[in-house]
Amino acid sequence: MFGFNDKIYGRILDHIVAEINQAAGLFGIHAKSHKPIEEILQEANASLSSINLTYDQMNRELIETKAQLQKLTKELEEKNKRLEKLVQLDSLTEVYNHGYFQKILGNQISLAARKISPLSLILMDVDDFKNFNDTYGHQTGDSILKELCTLIRKSFREYEMIFRYGGEEFAIILVDTAEHDARIVAERLRESIVMHTFRVQNKNHNVTVSLGVADIIPAVDGFTKRDLIAFADAALLESKKKGRNKVTVYGEKKSSSLNLFERAG
Repeated sequence: MFGFNDKIYGRILDHIVAEINQAAGLFGIHAKSHKPIEEILQEANASLSSINLTYDQMNRELIETKAQLQKLTKELEEKNKRLEKLVQLDSLTEVYNHGYFQKILGNQISLAARKISPLSLILMDVDDFKNFNDTYGHQTGDSILKELCTLIRKSFREYEMIFRYGGEEFAIILVDTAEHDARIVAERLRESIVMHTFRVQNKNHNVTVSLGVADIIPAVDGFTKRDLIAFADAALLESKKKGRNKVTVYGEKKSSSLNLFERAG
C-alpha cells in the first residue's frame, strides 16, 4: 500500500515487536509471541479429541462397572435367599426347624386373630424311637426320620407347614382348620405311616407315631402361642399314655386308633 516490499515490512514488524517487548519489560511483563490461528485451532482440536476419547473410555468403563455391579447384586440376593432358607431348615430332614416354627406359629396366630378364624396344631412323635436307635443304630434312625419327612410332605398341601420340633418330634400347622378336620388329617397321617414300609440298607422297618391335636380361635378364646403348644403337647402325652400309635384331641377323653372308614361306618 505504501510501496514497501516484503523485506521492509518484515523489518518494520520486527522493530514493532522489539519495541513492544521493550515497553513490556519496563513494567515487568514478558510478552509472548502469538501463535498462528491455524496452529491454535489444531491444538484445540487435538485437545478436544483427547477429551472425547477419554469421555468415551470412561463411559464404557462405567457401563461395564454398572453391569458387573448388577450381576454381583443379583448373585448376593440369591445367596442371601439360600442362606435364609438354610437357616430355616433342619439339616437332617430338610423340613423347617424349631426356631422357624416358633416364628411362623406366632405369625399365624396373629393372622388368625385378625381373620377370626381357627388355627390347629398337630404334634407328632415317633414311638419308641430311642429303643429303635439303640437296636439299629443312629444312622438307620436318621434315615428313618428323613424318609418319614418325605412321607409327611406328600400327605399335606403345599401351604401346610411341617417342622422338626426336636429329636423325633414334629409339628404341623393347619391354618383355617378347626379340631374336627385337624383330627381327620392327623388320623390319615398316622395310618399312612403305619402302612408304610421303611427300607434302610436292604432291611425293612415299620414305625408308628403318636399325635396330639389342639386348636384355638385367638380372637374368641384369647389363647396364645404358648397355650396352643401346651394343649397339643398334653394331647400327645395322652396318646402315649394310651399305648402309642394313637391320635388324641386336646380336651377329649377318648383317643382314637380306629381306621377312618371304620369310624365313618
